[in-house]
Amino acid sequence: MRYNVRLCILALALPLLGQACTREAEEAAMTGQPGIEARMQKYALTPMQMDLRDYSDRDKALIGELLKAAELADEIFWRQTSHVAQPMREQLEASDPEDDPLRRFFMMQAGPYDRLDHDARFLEDVPPKSAGAAFYPDDFTAEEFGAWIDGHPEDREAFLSPYTVIRRDGERLARASPATWASKLTRCSAIGTSMPIRRGSSSRARSSTSRSARSRSMKTR
Repeated sequence: MRYNVRLCILALALPLLGQACTREAEEAAMTGQPGIEARMQKYALTPMQMDLRDYSDRDKALIGELLKAAELADEIFWRQTSHVAQPMREQLEASDPEDDPLRRFFMMQAGPYDRLDHDARFLEDVPPKSAGAAFYPDDFTAEEFGAWIDGHPEDREAFLSPYTVIRRDGERLARASPATWASKLTRCSAIGTSMPIRRGSSSRARSSTSRSARSRSMKTR
C-alpha cells in the first residue's frame, strides 16, 4: 500500500517538474542563455527591516525625505542604465504580476541585462547593451563626441563631466542634467538633526543642481 502511494505521488509530481523544466528550457532557448531560475541562484535575497520606534519625529521626517530623494535617484538610474529599460519596465508592470520571476529579476537588474553575467541579455528581441548605456544617444560615436568638443569648446567642461547625460536636440547635442532630486536633498538638510549632516547635505545638493545624479562610469551601468 505504501509503495502504491509513493507511485501516485511520483506520478503527480512528474508533470509539475516537467513543466518547470520546460519553462526553463524555453527561456534558455529564447536567448541561448541560462533561464531566469538559474540566474536567480546567484543571489541570496535578504529582507531589510528598520525599527523606528526610538526615533524622534524630526528624524522620521528626515528619513522620509531621504526615501523620497532615493526614489527620484532610482528613476534617474533607470533612465541612464539603458535606452530600453524604462519602457520595458512599464510593459512588464502592466502585463506581469509583481511576484512573476521574470519581472522580479528584471527589476533586480534594472533592465534586461544580467549584471553578473557581463550584461548578457535574458529577454528575446533585446539589443546588446550600449557601451555608453543611456548617457549618450544610441547611434553616438567617440568620433562624433571628439568632433563636437573640438567645434564647441564651450561645451567641453560639461560634456566631459561624469554627471552629464547627452541627448540630441535636432542637429545639436545637448546635455540633460536631471536635478529634481537635489531639491529633496536641500529639504533634508533643512530638517537635519546635526550640523555635519546639514553641512554635507547642503553642499551636495547645491553641487547637484547642475549635474545628474549618476556617474557616467561604464562599470556601474
